[in-house]
Amino acid sequence: MALGVALRVRRGLRRFGGGRPLIRAPARARRRDLRPGRCTGTPTRRRGMGVPFGCHGTRRYPVALTEVRCRGRNLSWSDRERKADKRCPEYDPGPDSRLSTGRANRSSDHEAAPVDNAAHDVGVIGHAAVSRPETVGRKSAVRLLLKPALSRGWRDSETLQFGTVQRYAGVLEHVDRPLRDFLGLIDGTRDRPALLAAGERAGLGREPTEELLDTLERTGLLDDADAAGAALTRFPRPHRELLGPDLASLSLVHSGPGAGPAVLARRAGQRVEVRGAGRVGAAIAAVLSAGGTGTVTVTDNGRVGPADCSPAGLPPSDLGRLRATAAREAVQRASGRRPGPDARRSQDQRPPDLVVLAPRDGSGAFAGGTQAARELLRAGTPHLYVGVVEEIGVVGPLVTPGVSACGHCLVLAREDEDAGWPRLLAQIADEGPGRARTPACDTALATAVAGLAALHVQLHLDGVRPPSVDGWCELSATDGMSRRLRLRGHPDCGCLWQPMPPA
Repeated sequence: MALGVALRVRRGLRRFGGGRPLIRAPARARRRDLRPGRCTGTPTRRRGMGVPFGCHGTRRYPVALTEVRCRGRNLSWSDRERKADKRCPEYDPGPDSRLSTGRANRSSDHEAAPVDNAAHDVGVIGHAAVSRPETVGRKSAVRLLLKPALSRGWRDSETLQFGTVQRYAGVLEHVDRPLRDFLGLIDGTRDRPALLAAGERAGLGREPTEELLDTLERTGLLDDADAAGAALTRFPRPHRELLGPDLASLSLVHSGPGAGPAVLARRAGQRVEVRGAGRVGAAIAAVLSAGGTGTVTVTDNGRVGPADCSPAGLPPSDLGRLRATAAREAVQRASGRRPGPDARRSQDQRPPDLVVLAPRDGSGAFAGGTQAARELLRAGTPHLYVGVVEEIGVVGPLVTPGVSACGHCLVLAREDEDAGWPRLLAQIADEGPGRARTPACDTALATAVAGLAALHVQLHLDGVRPPSVDGWCELSATDGMSRRLRLRGHPDCGCLWQPMPPA
């Protein structure tokens, strides 16, 4: 089953050679019910063959449309009435004050994708609200290229598919030789005026070429060729080549031209502190450093033991060394630097943008009412609880002080179900007398937990709301299953209390 999305934006696109439209919706989408009062953009229900929710495709291959507009030219209702109908993907509610920079917000009608620039208007396409930035191509200095992170394959001699995963894939139909040659020119060596001139020389016409570039940009297939190089200059030279796959991934997650490199450039100025250098904590620090986080510090005491070693963190060759020193060198190796004294750390005195609480015994994932957690709340520092407890890996909650539920809310929620939980927690946390003599920490589980925690940290720093906010994620070493549990602010905690207005 194909996982393409048609790149049709509106009806009546300019026609190229042969009198056929360059980009068209699949046949079934064109035969939609056109009776008065029916929005042709309303998606169909889920079908048993497993095609995701959306408008379905042709007889040749099912395609889930994500760019569907109302074809209301032959409807009896007016354009104004159609655009006032909330069922219609062309419905324009105006500026949405609920959207803020860098946050993914949910409303009752739709789920909004992360918005990189709040100044850009947000339009509803199908059932997703996406950022529609100002056409980057209007800036003549920007050199455009088709995103190299997307694969390209020919479904037949005239149908080109970009990407494989449904969310990012696109199908371009009726691709003849002139158009195929023109697509080869979108390689990052030409700006928009040069591409328009090349389209005219190829016989495509200026307006059709401009519409094609707008469509490719709107569907997330174009990128800024100069932005990647500018973002990589923020990192030390040995680290730049290692960040190539990360930059390619960011170009897909943040679809606007130059949006992915902008996110990577912001990571270079961010600081994360990891408290705990065990199997989980050291691996989190190394992964964050490899992913482009500018400054990653690890705090711990004592010396490296066998229980602290893992392939993703501290190697067995570090046995007997100070954990803090060994973890610092692991962070340096992950970013391609030579291990040694970190001059950047001594110069960077800023408070961390986020703190990861990953104690070696894992019980700290449940201990949200500690003095350290209270200090982070008072300072307004976001923090994430991570650990492996027996055969369960825990990621979360990720606490944004004053905005989301905190770790103490989790302790109080457990106390509501088990009155003896606080007494038990006091005995097992912070290497108390009741802790296990040999804490269980499966290597594969610890590595998976560290990777998931690092991903949640990156999402938070990139301005996306991770699932560990107002909840936590659990991974089981017993069956490999994962689940997310919801956490609400506890009324007895006070972390979400609002100040009383002055009398």
